[in-house]
Amino acid sequence: MTSIWDWFRRWATRAWSGRRLPALPDLVEQDGFEFIARLDVEVPGVVLARHGQRVAGSVVPASECADHHGRFVAAFRVLRIGGYGRDEGYGREPMPTTIDSAVGPVARDGGAFLVFLKAARALAEADGARAARIDALRRLARSTPEFAAFARRLGADFAERCVDSA
Repeated sequence: MTSIWDWFRRWATRAWSGRRLPALPDLVEQDGFEFIARLDVEVPGVVLARHGQRVAGSVVPASECADHHGRFVAAFRVLRIGGYGRDEGYGREPMPTTIDSAVGPVARDGGAFLVFLKAARALAEADGARAARIDALRRLARSTPEFAAFARRLGADFAERCVDSA
């Protein structure tokens, strides 16, 4: 004859076998601010250099550049609790992985397009004749297939716009 405890032990083993405990929610907290530059050829090189800069604090820091060139946005971090096969601790950000730019969505860190823009702004802001700077920008656009694709998306007059805004 089975006792009530044997019956309960068998029921509990069958009821919970193979089941996973539900995942606990993530806690999101603000982790300062991050500077996001507008990724376009008219934005000055000093502003592009600040893209991705993190600042601690709970108050939006003052920015020396105009708002249409870039601004600070709130940055977040996730505190994972419970685990259950997931990473625990701080680190993963629940922020978008892409941002908008003059050529469409690009990686949040700017990727190759930010490298192209920084190089283009360095050439446009250099000393020299206007025609020589435009020629240097067109050579830059032909230097790699990826840069050529960016230049096509920016339009045929990207070199002139870049030099004129310097």
